[in-house]
Amino acid sequence: MFKSREAIIITLAITSFFFIGGTTANDTLSSFQKNSNIVETEQNISNGYNVNVSVTSQHNATIHFQKVEKSLFKPEVDLKIDGYKVSRSGPTLENGGTWSTNVNLSNKYNVSKKNHSVRVSSFGVVVNTTLTKQYDLENPNIPATRIQNVEVVETKHDGEPTAAVDVVFKNPSPRVYGASIYAHTLKTNLRTGNAMVPRNQTTMVTRLHLREDPDEMVEGELRMTTTRLNKDKGLRDQVWFRGTADGDTEWQREPYEPVGYISGENPYTYSKDEGLLESYGLSTRQVLGGGVLAIIAIALVFRRRTSW
Repeated sequence: MFKSREAIIITLAITSFFFIGGTTANDTLSSFQKNSNIVETEQNISNGYNVNVSVTSQHNATIHFQKVEKSLFKPEVDLKIDGYKVSRSGPTLENGGTWSTNVNLSNKYNVSKKNHSVRVSSFGVVVNTTLTKQYDLENPNIPATRIQNVEVVETKHDGEPTAAVDVVFKNPSPRVYGASIYAHTLKTNLRTGNAMVPRNQTTMVTRLHLREDPDEMVEGELRMTTTRLNKDKGLRDQVWFRGTADGDTEWQREPYEPVGYISGENPYTYSKDEGLLESYGLSTRQVLGGGVLAIIAIALVFRRRTSW
């Protein structure tokens, strides 16, 4: 007895579903497990969930939950990234329901380290691994504290009007970096302040009082560092700036140059000539040839013809 065309089509469809497989939660999990970038993975069934944890070479941790039986718990996972703790929790699921979460590890790393410890745990599944990522600690785009803006302002110090510089810091990372900010200007040998953006904040402002009068042009350098002013290491940032309290402030980032403390053997003082180099995008360690010296000479002539 021959089957109708419709019956054959239905039979083939049902057969292909069982032998080839439909789009189910198990297929999603299988595809998740086949990620070729995985460096560490663990799976276990506990508390009513099939839990799969994977850490990839792209510095991501992915945690997949599938509810397989009745449970009083919601999906939850804890991470420890270079000592920084992160927790995630999911919604209440029906049997067979799934929930996944992905955590970007790199923006939570301690940027001063090369090797980063990662621990992921959930319902008895534990992954411990170490990933390698080295940061250029002078790069303004790394996830750490950086100078974001500079403004010369008028304020009062001990009841007297004076100039000051407001330094805005930005930290896109939830990690706190203990840093200090140092100011050198034409009249201020050294002013020091706090550059540590508080936890759960992305920006903060530090005001440094200067020796300049409020109506004077202020020019100088700002150095931020997590180590010492005279050390070229650690998380660090440096900018040159020039402006007035009642006008605009121009500033630009430059390579970090370690300098001596005012009470040290080689105390550093800012000079206008050094400021000129920086204003043309040059540092003293870049002045190596006659061509650069010629540029400086031309710039000096130009300076005498301006109001600066």
